[in-house]
Amino acid sequence: MLANDLHVGSPRNRIDGPAKVTGQATYAAEFSTPDLMHGYVVSSSIAKGKITDIDTTAAEAVAGVMKIFTYQNRPRTAWFSSSYEDQVGPPGKPFRPLYDEAVVYSGQPIALVVASSFDIARHAASLVVVTYDAEPHQTNLEDARHESYEPPSKRFGMAPPSPRGDALKAFAESDLRISQEYSIAAEYHNP
Repeated sequence: MLANDLHVGSPRNRIDGPAKVTGQATYAAEFSTPDLMHGYVVSSSIAKGKITDIDTTAAEAVAGVMKIFTYQNRPRTAWFSSSYEDQVGPPGKPFRPLYDEAVVYSGQPIALVVASSFDIARHAASLVVVTYDAEPHQTNLEDARHESYEPPSKRFGMAPPSPRGDALKAFAESDLRISQEYSIAAEYHNP
């Protein structure tokens, strides 16, 4: 038996456990550094369309605002990311925030306010005025399901695993069948 085998399957106390459950743990965002800048994202208020104007004048006048990035003044991005292909993802270019005036989803980042404090950045972000040319959008998954992307059976030399058994047949032949479809909002483990 190896020394590491003693840890598998046996309970272990977390060193940071008591601090986390009592609210005493210090998280990354709570560390302060001199001259640290803070950013706050301005999100689109439409689901699809184009930005026709971004007025940052009032936000730039707020004391403590260092810079406001939009598609009009963002730093250049790496050229090679435009030809990136995912192994199973749909064809096309990857989404790049602040790349152009196109809005492709609700809440898309369209500007980034950088300021000397989080509160200043958040306040200045609320002063950014965006004008859009909105386009019709689809929000019903069932209505758009026929347009969904189905990954190819083989891509980049990779084939899907061989099927094992017949799940649909086993379900149809079972004595008890419960069939239900659930839809849930996106959930992320990182705050």
